[in-house]
Amino acid sequence: MTKEAGVPVPVPERFGLGPVMVSAISGGTVTLIAPLTGSEFSSDGGCEASFTGPGAGSSAFAQMTCDRGAKAVVNRMGLQVVHVGDGAAILRISPAA
Repeated sequence: MTKEAGVPVPVPERFGLGPVMVSAISGGTVTLIAPLTGSEFSSDGGCEASFTGPGAGSSAFAQMTCDRGAKAVVNRMGLQVVHVGDGAAILRISPAA
């Protein structure tokens, strides 16, 4: 699936994340933001991750910065950054193995 910055990618609720949004594309790197739908977050380290929240009336968010070719497992979602370039990223999202 090819996505441009600012376009949310819906994912199944069972992945433990809300819609994943591409927030920035720069060089060979894509930055993704996703609300956490549960109280836990896990990642295998395939992408650099940081967290904000939760705050009053808002859920926690995960921000992930991934290089072209990166593979990561985030909660129960498998993520592969197939390509980054020309203002778009090709992401492969699947159930985590």
